Amino acid sequence: MDAHKEVQEAIINLEAKLNIRKGFFDTLLKEDDWSFVIKSHALLESVISSLLTNHFDHECLIDIFSRLELGNKKYGKIAFIKALDMLNSDERRFISAFSELRNFLIHNVSNVDFNFTNYITTLDSNQKKEFINSYGYCYLTEDDKGKPKVDHREKILSDPKKTIWLSLKYILAIISLTIDTIRLRIQTEMFKKKTAELLK
Repeated sequence: MDAHKEVQEAIINLEAKLNIRKGFFDTLLKEDDWSFVIKSHALLESVISSLLTNHFDHECLIDIFSRLELGNKKYGKIAFIKALDMLNSDERRFISAFSELRNFLIHNVSNVDFNFTNYITTLDSNQKKEFINSYGYCYLTEDDKGKPKVDHREKILSDPKKTIWLSLKYILAIISLTIDTIRLRIQTEMFKKKTAELLK
């Protein structure tokens, strides 16, 4: 199966798991920049709450995980994700950075007119480098020596919204497939247990 098609199918399945309308994720790119960040972050929070709930196989935990802050590295959802080794460092870096951006926007009403293009112009060289490292997940392809195959720095800075959207899409697809794997493992364990009981 084509990788892009597989990712798209994972997103569709994820929308079904969360009981949100089909195609919701694709419409996020059409939102104004402020709404894009807020809605995308809300989706990411819900997905990670679902991931953790499925991991522990206790539906009653969903309300607890939903109330935990996403980006807090000591006692938020991201701390659970790291401790359980459920996502890699690049994926966790994206989530932490995106949470910081969301918090920056949500806590001051004057940020409702937030614009990525203007935002990028306010960043110094180090901040731009951090932005690229945090959000360029969708462009992470390395050669045998661990160096990027293609330099996407200008592309990331010239179209940050689409970069974040694409990176989020891949990460959500990974989480969706991980949830499927967890559910399959739990079903397999239950089947083995029932089979063992029948054979006694």
